Amino acid sequence: PELIKLDADHAAQLVGEMFVGKLNMIISSLEKMDSGRVAYSFLDAVISGKLNKMDTVASQELLANLTSNHHHKYLTLMANFQPDRVYQYLSTNQSYRLKDALELCQKRKIADASAYLLERMGDVSGALQLMLQTLDTRLVTLRNIFLENDAKSQSFGSRRAFNTKLSTLQNEVTEKEKNSLKQILSAVLDLCERNKNDHVTLESEQGPLLWFHVLDRLVNAKSMLRDPKDSSQHLSASISTMLSELLLMTMQRMMPNVSLYDLLHKITKDHAQSDLGEFREMLVSMLKTYSSELDVCSNAVDVMYHDISHMSMEKKRLKVQGSLVQECPERMTNHAVVTVTPSGKWEAVNQGNALGTQTGSRRMSA
Repeated sequence: PELIKLDADHAAQLVGEMFVGKLNMIISSLEKMDSGRVAYSFLDAVISGKLNKMDTVASQELLANLTSNHHHKYLTLMANFQPDRVYQYLSTNQSYRLKDALELCQKRKIADASAYLLERMGDVSGALQLMLQTLDTRLVTLRNIFLENDAKSQSFGSRRAFNTKLSTLQNEVTEKEKNSLKQILSAVLDLCERNKNDHVTLESEQGPLLWFHVLDRLVNAKSMLRDPKDSSQHLSASISTMLSELLLMTMQRMMPNVSLYDLLHKITKDHAQSDLGEFREMLVSMLKTYSSELDVCSNAVDVMYHDISHMSMEKKRLKVQGSLVQECPERMTNHAVVTVTPSGKWEAVNQGNALGTQTGSRRMSA
């Protein structure tokens, strides 16, 4: 245990080289120490790939001896100690029991992981609704943090030293919540990307339904987060800046998967009475990108046509090209084989004897 606490990777390497047969006993004994943290460190070194970078053979030996129970234990410990890593683990591994993993994630309220498992079980709509509800909850939490920070800043504004420490602490909490929010949104967009070809109708019109659900939720979030009792311009600016970042992140992921026409049609139709303030910068950026891509494609087509024309002319030139050769001597019989060299010389062979070689002066069609 002390060796694992000191360096889990090298401890796992030692087990892989000398104690593979006792792996199950070792893991069972480690589970009882430090609330399972020691066992988690050991399993993480093996399953996450850290050991594989040090010793491929030892890593493969240990992985081959891990059972589905070991993987579920690892997932359980991860949910306890590092729940933010659960979604990444589930999306990049298959060595876990799907139903048990879903029950665990729902029990621990790990939304992004639960949604991913629901998606794998075929409930895409349920997964999307869960992710959007979690996104709303995180947005409200972030709004409350902004409110609390604004109130504390006003209360301690005159105490400069304390205010500096408070501001640093507030920024750390705010950044942590922003990162969590972006992680949830990234998981939502991953879901949309994986299922972009499965849900393509929206009110009897062709369009990527899942992407537009996410876009609508972010656009409507501004009115949901507005506090009628609060008139702080700083708070409004903070919320608007955060929503703009989320919208930009969403639009950037949408662009390769949704046609520009469908996206513009959706925005202008649903927000025909507004000034499109939330979308103006992003739409201008998208149009510039589209224009640049159009120029690149147009130039590529021009180059292709030029190459085709050049190849056609070269082919025609080769067809009409000839070689200068002299008339064959009269003594040559019908059994002679005449070979014309690129320099215009000919060589005739009859019954194994060379009849002559000389430069020609007559053009023979190729």
